[in-house]
Amino acid sequence: RGARAVFADPLFTAEELEAEGFAPWDGGGADLAIVQADHFEYRSLGADDLGGASVVVDGRGVVEEAPEGVEVRRIGRP
Repeated sequence: RGARAVFADPLFTAEELEAEGFAPWDGGGADLAIVQADHFEYRSLGADDLGGASVVVDGRGVVEEAPEGVEVRRIGRP
Protein backbone atom coordinates (compact mmCIF):
# COMPACT_ATOMS: atom_id res chain seq x y z
CA ARG A 1 0.00 0.00 0.00
CA GLY A 2 2.97 2.28 -0.43
CA ALA A 3 4.53 2.03 3.01
CA ARG A 4 8.31 1.97 3.24
CA ALA A 5 9.91 0.64 6.40
CA VAL A 6 13.17 2.17 7.61
CA PHE A 7 15.11 1.29 10.73
CA ALA A 8 17.05 3.02 13.50
CA ASP A 9 18.77 1.44 16.47
CA PRO A 10 21.16 3.20 18.84
CA LEU A 11 23.28 0.06 19.04
CA PHE A 12 23.98 -0.13 15.28
CA THR A 13 25.40 2.21 12.67
CA ALA A 14 23.64 2.78 9.36
CA GLU A 15 26.26 0.60 7.69
CA GLU A 16 25.65 -2.26 10.12
CA LEU A 17 21.89 -2.07 9.52
CA GLU A 18 22.44 -2.13 5.75
CA ALA A 19 24.75 -5.13 6.09
CA GLU A 20 21.85 -6.99 7.75
CA GLY A 21 19.47 -6.05 4.93
CA PHE A 22 17.67 -3.16 6.67
CA ALA A 23 17.16 0.31 5.17
CA PRO A 24 18.51 2.76 7.76
CA TRP A 25 16.41 5.80 8.67
CA ASP A 26 18.01 9.01 7.42
CA GLY A 27 16.17 11.26 9.87
CA GLY A 28 13.57 12.27 7.27
CA GLY A 29 9.83 12.43 7.65
CA ALA A 30 7.81 9.58 9.08
CA ASP A 31 4.10 8.98 9.57
CA LEU A 32 4.46 6.38 12.30
CA ALA A 33 7.19 5.10 14.61
CA ILE A 34 7.27 1.59 16.02
CA VAL A 35 9.41 0.87 19.08
CA GLN A 36 10.26 -2.82 19.17
CA ALA A 37 13.33 -2.77 21.41
CA ASP A 38 13.61 -1.81 25.05
CA HIS A 39 16.70 0.39 24.75
CA PHE A 40 17.13 3.04 27.43
CA GLU A 41 17.25 5.73 24.71
CA TYR A 42 13.61 5.06 23.82
CA ARG A 43 12.26 5.96 27.25
CA SER A 44 12.07 9.64 26.37
CA LEU A 45 11.71 10.39 22.67
CA GLY A 46 12.06 13.92 21.33
CA ALA A 47 10.47 15.38 18.22
CA ASP A 48 13.78 14.99 16.34
CA ASP A 49 13.72 11.27 17.13
CA LEU A 50 10.38 10.76 15.39
CA GLY A 51 10.67 12.56 12.05
CA GLY A 52 7.27 14.19 12.45
CA ALA A 53 5.41 10.97 13.31
CA SER A 54 2.20 11.67 15.21
CA VAL A 55 1.81 8.12 16.54
CA VAL A 56 4.26 5.81 18.30
CA VAL A 57 3.38 2.13 18.66
CA ASP A 58 5.29 0.86 21.69
CA GLY A 59 5.68 -2.89 21.46
CA ARG A 60 7.92 -3.16 24.53
CA GLY A 61 6.26 -0.82 27.03
CA VAL A 62 9.40 1.26 27.26
CA VAL A 63 8.30 4.73 26.10
CA GLU A 64 7.76 6.83 29.21
CA GLU A 65 7.51 10.22 27.53
CA ALA A 66 6.69 11.40 24.04
CA PRO A 67 6.63 14.91 22.66
CA GLU A 68 3.44 16.94 22.96
CA GLY A 69 0.98 16.05 20.23
CA VAL A 70 2.34 12.53 19.77
CA GLU A 71 0.02 9.66 20.67
CA VAL A 72 1.67 6.60 22.23
CA ARG A 73 -0.17 3.32 21.78
CA ARG A 74 1.16 0.48 23.88
CA ILE A 75 0.68 -3.15 22.97
CA GLY A 76 -0.70 -5.11 25.92
CA ARG A 77 -0.94 -2.04 28.18
CA PRO A 78 -3.15 1.04 28.39
